[in-house]
Amino acid sequence: MVALLCSSGRSLILDRPSCRAFAMSPHLLIARIVLVVLFLFGGASPPRGVLAVTGVSPCNRSVPAAYLGLTNVLGWGLNSFEQLGGPIGSASVISTPTPTLITRDVKITKVSIGYSHVAILDREAGVAFVSGRSKDGELGLGPSVTRRQGSFQALPYVVDEDSNEPGGLVRKVIDISAGFRHTCAVLESKSKATGQGVVFCTGSNARRQLGNAQFDRISFLVAVKHRTSTTFASASFAEVHAGADHTVAVTSVGDVWSWGSNEFGQLGDGSAASVVRSEPGRVLLPAPAIRVCCGHHFCLALVRDANSTLYGWGANDDGQLGASKPVEARSPVAVLTSVLKFSCGQSHALAIRANLQVYSWGDGSVGALGQRPRKNPLALGRWKLPTPQPIPAFLGVTVQAVAAGHKHSVVLDTCGRVYTLGSDVFGQLGLGYTLGASTAYRSAEPVVNVPLLKRGWPVVDIFAGGLTSFVTTRVP
Repeated sequence: MVALLCSSGRSLILDRPSCRAFAMSPHLLIARIVLVVLFLFGGASPPRGVLAVTGVSPCNRSVPAAYLGLTNVLGWGLNSFEQLGGPIGSASVISTPTPTLITRDVKITKVSIGYSHVAILDREAGVAFVSGRSKDGELGLGPSVTRRQGSFQALPYVVDEDSNEPGGLVRKVIDISAGFRHTCAVLESKSKATGQGVVFCTGSNARRQLGNAQFDRISFLVAVKHRTSTTFASASFAEVHAGADHTVAVTSVGDVWSWGSNEFGQLGDGSAASVVRSEPGRVLLPAPAIRVCCGHHFCLALVRDANSTLYGWGANDDGQLGASKPVEARSPVAVLTSVLKFSCGQSHALAIRANLQVYSWGDGSVGALGQRPRKNPLALGRWKLPTPQPIPAFLGVTVQAVAAGHKHSVVLDTCGRVYTLGSDVFGQLGLGYTLGASTAYRSAEPVVNVPLLKRGWPVVDIFAGGLTSFVTTRVP
């Protein structure tokens, strides 16, 4: 019997040139196979060149200063609507990091990923680009783009009926977020001297997630308004976050507003009714919000208090609010303290705490949490982790960013290495390997993205959402 053993001896690394074949006893071979199965978390055989987090040198560098230069954007995963912004006619699945086609110098600070469309932001230039599905007008490119946009296109001018400028008024984009089938953006107000940020939305309005009751869908950005609240009208917004069928916006002073579906309590206003609300209402947080993220039917907010507390509201059927009960929370509940950074996936979440450990909780059915069920580590059913727990593989690794997707996660350490874990059904782990839904590779053990490592471009930030992933890198 012949098996592979890597010369490093420290981790499970398959098919590397440094590995050598050697004769192995049947018992040792069986033990090795069991390790492989555990590594796969029940999936198909791993791709060539898989490198586990324990197989690389420890990374204990301090968190680098913010990078302010030009960036490249690389994406991978599902590309059925060409949402990765690559060449027109490219494959429906791109399983390795691939540069997007943006024909201008950019400093991308955010990539927001919806169901089948993507929005990216150059905050300094005040420009946003969109790509992918547009059947419901979610790209905001107008009625002429009715199905898809196969490359990143800058958002057009916003036209105001009361504008005296021919062709409308050019507004800077402050923030943008892609939801399931809608997109919302914070744009500079008409009065540039005030610096006020105003929320606009486009796309499907089936659950009134656009903050407007006048139509069921629209293909260009329209302002979110409140008929009676002067507080909302005068607020200056800094962030917007689009969920599956609801929207949350944050003002410059940390007030949080929400609108759309409240089926699972995702509006966070304490209302017991599963209503649809077209007008914004306040989320009942105990302190001003510093940052917010939203999954499909839940949201998390880090507030400005003495404990750096992370609060959550909405659906909790998978423990995404950090507790086993209740199944939903219609007002914010405390999830975790001492939080520095965090990210919302579809039904799971990640956080970096002050001790620099990475915590995960929520839906863990295919390994996105980096955790395994204690009773049955091979179980792939409806497994969930309702209590935030540190990811064992990252103990001793200094991490600077986390990003949660549909059923996968991405982590960036301070040495610039990108790790992926969870489902790879549509290549969202970026390892160059896909087989299909029934046999796809998946892992609860974080693995280094070797194709990205080989490219050698220093990674600046990571983003995950839906069935795709992105990174920004420094321009070589």
